[in-house]
Amino acid sequence: MQESKLTRQDAHTILRGFGMSEDDADEYIAWHVLHANVWHAFQRCALELINKRERIAGQKIAEKVRDHLKGCGCDFAVNNNRISAMSRLFAGKFPQHAGRFEFRRLATGSGSPAHWSDCQSQKGGNLV
Repeated sequence: MQESKLTRQDAHTILRGFGMSEDDADEYIAWHVLHANVWHAFQRCALELINKRERIAGQKIAEKVRDHLKGCGCDFAVNNNRISAMSRLFAGKFPQHAGRFEFRRLATGSGSPAHWSDCQSQKGGNLV
């Protein structure tokens, strides 16, 4: 697979296009930049699953990512709140595979499962 890089603006546009709020998209992107290894593992695992089955679920990909990261000696757990955003970002980056996911409507606001407050974001620049 030829690795194409997303810019922060591309990622923001994709996430907003899937209904994520402006703030939640910004916060996810900030987290994403700090945890690029998780995103790379997510892409690898998603493509492996796509080659094995017709439909895939973000949760199943995340389970493989957790195993992969654990096997690499990483002491990092993939937070379930990130799975939805990574699945949507993957579908936007690889639109030929978007139909293999089933997306639920996103809740928005501070009580939402998509609300992340551990990072701040800047737009522009490259996103891996």
